[in-house]
Amino acid sequence: MAPPMNPSREEMLAATFNPKIAKQGAKARKAAEARFATAVKNGVDPVRIISAAEQAAASYRRTGTDPKFIPGPDVWLNKGKY
Repeated sequence: MAPPMNPSREEMLAATFNPKIAKQGAKARKAAEARFATAVKNGVDPVRIISAAEQAAASYRRTGTDPKFIPGPDVWLNKGKY
C-alpha cells in the first residue's frame, strides 16, 4: 500500500521520530510536534525535515552513536538540524 499523498504534519512527525518519541513520552511528543509545526509555518518544507531526520538517524546508526548522545526530536528540530 502506498503512503498517503498528503500526510498530516502529525503523521510525518510520527513516521520520522516514532522510536525516539515513544521512549520519551507524551511531553516530548508534544514539544516535537510544536517545533515541527513552527518550522513548517516558517516555510521549511516538511519533506526536507523528514529527509534530514532520516539521514541523521542513518548516520547515528552507521557510526554507532550512543543513544544518550542523540538529541531528542524536539531538540533536533529546535536547533534547526534539518
